[in-house]
Amino acid sequence: MTVFEEQFPTLTKERSINRFNETLTYILRNYTVFLLSFNHINMNNAKIEAPRVGICSNALHMKRSHITTTGKGCESDDGFGKGKRLDGCAGTGASHGGAGGYGGIEDDSDDEQKKCKNNKPAAYYSGKSIKYEGSGGASGTDDARLGGSGGGIIMINTHGTTNIEQSHIEANGGDATPMDMAVGSGGGSGGAIQLVTRNLKGTGNFEAKGGNGSQGGGGGGSGGRFVINFLHGHVASAQPH
Repeated sequence: MTVFEEQFPTLTKERSINRFNETLTYILRNYTVFLLSFNHINMNNAKIEAPRVGICSNALHMKRSHITTTGKGCESDDGFGKGKRLDGCAGTGASHGGAGGYGGIEDDSDDEQKKCKNNKPAAYYSGKSIKYEGSGGASGTDDARLGGSGGGIIMINTHGTTNIEQSHIEANGGDATPMDMAVGSGGGSGGAIQLVTRNLKGTGNFEAKGGNGSQGGGGGGSGGRFVINFLHGHVASAQPH
């Protein structure tokens, strides 16, 4: 019960059916896929693709496996750091851990170039835990939502060892939709990954990159958030809101 107690302390203190139902409600509201084990979780040649993924166990071993929330966050023109667009400028990339990339313009005048370069969304979260998905890039046109979607959320909590062997954990922003038009759209911003564990080993990789803007000067999305908390005692982990 150790890691479960850390992640859901209100349940294990009172151990009532009401608290249990509250915990299940919390999981259903905050995660699309949630893996829970009071022992070990072994993933071999497995793939999980969903907007919000949570894992809670005493140990996790991933071998040649893939967890991705890439492009599963906020859609085009949506989110706290959604892309911006001004007349004459291409759509900007979305922000998250950093500012979104500005949208380009074909006009060579300094004033017009400066106008577009100053029109970009600022970072909206840089705390010590994860909270939000990535945001959507700005569409280059009002007629369609062509900006890339943001990355989703991945929360992994293991009390013991997390072994990531030849595996990939990704919450990247999506690329803008390419269209044959003069004004491009912005890429989505990277999502959020948090790992809480006592030991980490392996040869895997974690990514929360921003998506690419489309042809026509679309700005790139910013990177997302990647947080690692190493346990040295019994501490409660952060949760996405």
